[in-house]
Amino acid sequence: MIKLDHITHKVKIAILPIDESASDKRISGNVYIKVPGLRRNQVQHSIGYFFLLDAPQKFKVVAGGEYYREESFDIDIDDYQPVLTTGSKPENPKIRVAEIKLKRK
Repeated sequence: MIKLDHITHKVKIAILPIDESASDKRISGNVYIKVPGLRRNQVQHSIGYFFLLDAPQKFKVVAGGEYYREESFDIDIDDYQPVLTTGSKPENPKIRVAEIKLKRK
């Protein structure tokens, strides 16, 4: 048996679900995302971002929610620019953010 003190995961991309019919684009109610094939695939932030850990370069996201239809989105990490800072220090890396537009039920 090998004992590991800690395991490091790399945040590859953040997914931000938005409501395409709302004027402010903010989501109402509970939403979810699933990434088929990833065992430990997401950490949800209180402001709406889903951070994907160790995601492949290209993958599919399934998203939906309390007031939204479930839909599938194809994501290629290279299609998104690094915009979200991971901390308060300037040298901290930026994370790519993919906005996915959810449609109401």
